Amino acid sequence: MRDDRSNWTPIRKHEAQIDGHGVKVGQISAEHQVLISGPTVCAAFPDSFGWPDIAAGPFYTLFVRRDRVLLVGAAHSEPEGWHSETGRAVSDATGAYEVFEVSGKNARSVLDQGGELHAPSNSVARLLFGFGVFLYRYESEDRYRIHVARAHGQALWQSLEGACNAVDAP
Repeated sequence: MRDDRSNWTPIRKHEAQIDGHGVKVGQISAEHQVLISGPTVCAAFPDSFGWPDIAAGPFYTLFVRRDRVLLVGAAHSEPEGWHSETGRAVSDATGAYEVFEVSGKNARSVLDQGGELHAPSNSVARLLFGFGVFLYRYESEDRYRIHVARAHGQALWQSLEGACNAVDAP
């Protein structure tokens, strides 16, 4: 298989930042990301966050769909794999997603350029700039986190950069 890594400039974790026009974008590190799937998983995690809820703290759970949650920050006690006794599948997704944070008074304007975000939902799964992402507010009204498949991280970054540049300066 051909090695195409040299065709794209990778984002350097925690180095790259966009700062201007009332918005700041940066890449953050999520210590642990664990997907848990199963027909009763949402009942097992009733305090999970949807859109446009505000998640807070170092550990929180996001509703991804009606049978899946994403635990962020917390190491999960169940080992990876299928657990027939609980009817759940556990997958460590720490390396699967890049996480970006968009904040500032114009953060929502930047994100609105990427998709229709007005409809509330129990799920944080959204389509943003053509990418399937998990999008939620974090700790305040104007601070957002985006989890995107690692393979799409660079392209999403470029989309966010373009959207930031298109926001009118104050």
